[in-house]
Amino acid sequence: MKRTTDIEARAPFGPYNLRIYKQTYYGINDVLRPLVADNLVNVPPLHYSEDDAPWVMEVCPASTLKASGLYGSYKDARGSIEARENILLGLKDSGRVTFSDGDVRQRVIADAQGDALDSVIAADATFRAIADPERIVQAHRFPYYLEAYIFV
Repeated sequence: MKRTTDIEARAPFGPYNLRIYKQTYYGINDVLRPLVADNLVNVPPLHYSEDDAPWVMEVCPASTLKASGLYGSYKDARGSIEARENILLGLKDSGRVTFSDGDVRQRVIADAQGDALDSVIAADATFRAIADPERIVQAHRFPYYLEAYIFV
């Protein structure tokens, strides 16, 4: 079952998919719930604390790459060092991602599992969302304030 935001963002899986439903459950129950209950974070568009708390934003690296025209296999045996290099180059060419430390860039490229690159892509999606207040406002429309919103 996919949410509206999953369809719009072209997410590969909805949060209730058989492959990731446990991550969804434990992520919400064990990580987000205590933080939200104590008003320690804001989770737009679902929850806002009265305090100036950090934001937790839902992002999807695959959807972000699709929206940027950079989507392709870059993990495990399906992907390659060249694919990860091309994605980083595309993000760099967009002017949004730079590496001041060449060693960090090399470690991102060398990570065949793709977790390091996923983190860079997630940081890019988050930066673009907070740099454009209209994107945050957009997330407050129905049905997003009920089922969440993927920032890509």
